[in-house]
Amino acid sequence: VVVRRRDGSAAALGFAAFSRGPEGTTVQLSEPLCPGVGAYAEVVSASLAEAAHGLRNALAAARTSVDLVQRGIASPEDLPALHRVTRNSLARMDAMLSGLQEIARAQRGPSATAEVDAVMRDAVARTRTHAAGRGVSVTARCGAAAPPLRADVTGLVSALEALLLNAIDASAEGDEVSLSATWHPAARELHLVVTDHGEGIPPERAPNVSRAFYSTRQAPGLGISVARSVAAAHGGEVSLCCPPEGGTVATLRLSAGAFAAR
Repeated sequence: VVVRRRDGSAAALGFAAFSRGPEGTTVQLSEPLCPGVGAYAEVVSASLAEAAHGLRNALAAARTSVDLVQRGIASPEDLPALHRVTRNSLARMDAMLSGLQEIARAQRGPSATAEVDAVMRDAVARTRTHAAGRGVSVTARCGAAAPPLRADVTGLVSALEALLLNAIDASAEGDEVSLSATWHPAARELHLVVTDHGEGIPPERAPNVSRAFYSTRQAPGLGISVARSVAAAHGGEVSLCCPPEGGTVATLRLSAGAFAAR
């Protein structure tokens, strides 16, 4: 079942059973194939729209450079710059396509059981080399009294890795990035929190940081989009905030559907 809103956008809700009776047709919406399928569909839809726009712009830049050379308009002195534009445009398109593959893979995969601490340690281990290259330390503050996860463990590790890499890139040499977990038993929610001590997010850029491929750096930004895709596929969400003392706090929230029954 796909619901189309008044603004023309659409959201996938799941499967439904239709029955026809004397009073008309009754629609009974069943549970979705996986928690958060509608939210995941919205993330993918937004990412595709962003990718289409970005690919079109990169393609236009590359085509213009090639046309200038083919028509003989460009002077020999212009050729190195046009070659750089073409190479950069092709590299950006390649990165966007790779990013779409990452977001597509974020759809909830086969479920497995794992301890929260093990998932956190795996995510941190994946970022060690990148962090060392930037002179940043990464720590995992384990010990949350949460039940075992019953989820797409590989996807969750990738989501945390993406948030950690974003935090590392935002940090200065000598800074620390931390990953911590807090279990809220009453709500049966787990909050996985990545904290950095960088400059934070400027207010004018805050509305854009969750957009796929948005980045303040040269490369397309995908960390938040990948994490949001994984969280949405598990019925969760990712939120960002900038404390007054500086830095950025990214929180990946997982609800009851991501945990093994006790």
